[in-house]
Amino acid sequence: MLISESTKAQDWNAPLVLIALKLIFEDLTLHKFLVDEVYEELFPILINVQNVNKDNLEIQTWVYKIISLFAKNNLYGYAMVNGGLMDCIKESLQNQNFEGKGKAMIRKIIYRLMEELGKDESCSQKISDDLMEYLVNSLGDETSGDDITPILGLLTSLTKHKYCLQPFVQFKGIEIANKLLRKEDNFPDFVSQLLDILLKAANGS
Repeated sequence: MLISESTKAQDWNAPLVLIALKLIFEDLTLHKFLVDEVYEELFPILINVQNVNKDNLEIQTWVYKIISLFAKNNLYGYAMVNGGLMDCIKESLQNQNFEGKGKAMIRKIIYRLMEELGKDESCSQKISDDLMEYLVNSLGDETSGDDITPILGLLTSLTKHKYCLQPFVQFKGIEIANKLLRKEDNFPDFVSQLLDILLKAANGS
């Protein structure tokens, strides 16, 4: 494949990699039956692309868009979260070179990807182990509702599984959720998600 050849090079080949990623995403979106046919070959290549282009925000974003197509098939979730995806996600979320609207966009894509993967209990455990502390801290740090909503969606998905409740409580998730509930500009859906998480934490205890 074009993309596997281009990933052998470094930054000078980034435009070629980006073109290949966009074409792949478009093709898989238009021909959904291809997703299952190319997953086994393409996923390791995408992980390699992420590792080679750690500071290229645009390439990282398009890779996560493609992986999100794979995540819709829950048969692939466990293999992906244990096949290098979580390491890439941690690096992307904590990359200090990402900023502005691009940073907000890639985080939303990642959170929605993990929300989809987190529906499976075996995947939710890995996500929780690797990222619960980061997610709870981010929930407390964000000030914009647009930034908080994707994190809440992911936490709502994760806390459906009892395994994920203990680390949520351990990293002061209840205190942060209570603090957010006292904000005066909360939207009904926002409050509903927070209450849902708190109720599950209370029942889990």
